[in-house]
Amino acid sequence: MGETDNYIENVINEVVTDLRKELPSGWINKVSIQWIDKEMRNEVEDEELILRMKPKESQDQNLMNGVFLFFTKALFPGTKEIIPPTVRKASILHLSQRTISKK
Repeated sequence: MGETDNYIENVINEVVTDLRKELPSGWINKVSIQWIDKEMRNEVEDEELILRMKPKESQDQNLMNGVFLFFTKALFPGTKEIIPPTVRKASILHLSQRTISKK
């Protein structure tokens, strides 16, 4: 995977930095992507989300999967009872599309 290992993580974390200006404090945290064909890293920062992904041959697909999976897991923590599923899904799709179209 090489350069792609960090590229997708960096793309997502750049978006996280921007989204922190738009969302309430603590609603989104940075991510660390660990590809399942590699040895796991032992050091993880506090409150850092870890995505474990099986890499695809297409780097575009890896980016799309990583962004979508990240937003699915990270957006609106602790609000599943408050925010309806359709609103959550629409927000995830919108932010995924916005992120991918910028990169």
